[in-house]
Amino acid sequence: MTKIKSYTVLKPAMIAMALVLIAACAAKLPGDDVEPKPMLELYREHIASGHDFNRELRHGAADLATYTRTANNELEVLFPLLPNPKIVLYVFPHIAEGVPVPGYATSFSLYEKDHYALPMEYTR
Repeated sequence: MTKIKSYTVLKPAMIAMALVLIAACAAKLPGDDVEPKPMLELYREHIASGHDFNRELRHGAADLATYTRTANNELEVLFPLLPNPKIVLYVFPHIAEGVPVPGYATSFSLYEKDHYALPMEYTR
């Protein structure tokens, strides 16, 4: 018998709650009555605002290189390469097996492997 009474008490409360939610969703917000402008009109207003969108690049494409995100520069920022000094060796001109070899420079890293820092572990 108590289940029937509790249901009869809850039913009007549930109906009232549903009506309040429906009325809240149907309410107009400020600015809903404003008709949106067409995209072409927005574009023309933006151009007329005085910004210099046709500026000349000072250094060609290099001027915009820092604005572009690529997988390569993202990895370089997150996992920087730890310093690995290079040693430069100059080989003087010489004769090898009867053949003259001109002088040349070669370099090799001080450590055998390159190591990478974890994110936020090394700052330059």
